Amino acid sequence: DVVSKAFADFLAEQVQAKHVHEFLTTNFVIPGKLRTAQRYRNVLNRFFRWAIVQGIRSDNPVDPISLKAPQKRDRYITDTEFHAIRDALLIGDDGRKNASGPMIQVYVDLLYLTGQRGQDIRLLRWQQIDESLGVIRFKPSKTLKSSGAKVDVPITQPIADVLAQAKGFMRVRARLSPYVVHNLEGSAYTAHGVGTAWERARNRVGIEDATLKDLRAKHATDAEKAG
Repeated sequence: DVVSKAFADFLAEQVQAKHVHEFLTTNFVIPGKLRTAQRYRNVLNRFFRWAIVQGIRSDNPVDPISLKAPQKRDRYITDTEFHAIRDALLIGDDGRKNASGPMIQVYVDLLYLTGQRGQDIRLLRWQQIDESLGVIRFKPSKTLKSSGAKVDVPITQPIADVLAQAKGFMRVRARLSPYVVHNLEGSAYTAHGVGTAWERARNRVGIEDATLKDLRAKHATDAEKAG
């Protein structure tokens, strides 16, 4: 929608490198959203490569454009911060009990304990949990279309405890949800859904610049500290 609105007055063959550069600079680079700028550059790059294949144009106006690489995050979420945000998930902005809070807690616990990506936890199904071998079988979304590599994460006692808690939430409106983490309708959460819940809880306890993606870094950092 953002691209469509910005280039509404252009046909595909009319777009020049200066137009793409202005779009990326004005909307993302100047506001400091360098990672977002890179994502939009990649989207436009794929579109214009497709346009070349279709015979709509003979060049790609994205090719001459290079962007400054975003700085790597070095944010570490402390144990105190993690537990404060986790506890805040149970209470809504109105001060009342949040019905979806316990399930979002399951989500953030599994993010931290397994070290897997958010999408792979959101879409985790019960059939991927092999209790006979004591592992959770992940098919990482990032490698699904490339190497197809699979990851077996051992079910440690803390993970087993979280899964046991999640089993208590399986029955949704007289049916069983196939997802370990699911909303009140039994469907998998969207990235926006879990992200909003985390952000609101974080704001309620006054913690800044702590994202769900930082939990993967926390997992790796804590694992290294533990040997």
